[in-house]
Amino acid sequence: MEKKKHRLNWVDILVVALVVLLVAGTCVKILVLDPMGASSRAVHVSYQMKIGGIRQYSVDALAVGDQIFTETGKAPVGVITAIEVRDNESLSAYPDGTVKETHAEDRYDVYLTVETDAVEDGVGGYKVGTYNLRCNSSVNYITKYQSFYGQVLTISEASA
Repeated sequence: MEKKKHRLNWVDILVVALVVLLVAGTCVKILVLDPMGASSRAVHVSYQMKIGGIRQYSVDALAVGDQIFTETGKAPVGVITAIEVRDNESLSAYPDGTVKETHAEDRYDVYLTVETDAVEDGVGGYKVGTYNLRCNSSVNYITKYQSFYGQVLTISEASA
């Protein structure tokens, strides 16, 4: 039998170049561009969120010390440290074209103060596990007895 010598062609060179580029890109992403790398620091944060227009029984289901989870998360994104209840305020449009602030009967706005440990994400927010904590973000949250849609109003670093 005759042995054939393999000649290097342009397809072989293209495949080798592609593999080298993929390995180099992966190394750069993991080692150089890691947003949660050594430059990030762990902090204790306190954030306030608003739950708008809920009924009294939903207010009663919230308690200081409850852990809060996101709808898809398995780890908690904080612990409630304070609860402030106010009458629900909303804007109503009337047939004459005016808009006035109204108060809904048996509806309340709840302001929760939540504390948690987080990591700065390098782009102006914080990361709690896999959850990105940012001002004005609205997410469906869950406690032991309650599910609600809340909006993060403020975030500040708290003393641990």
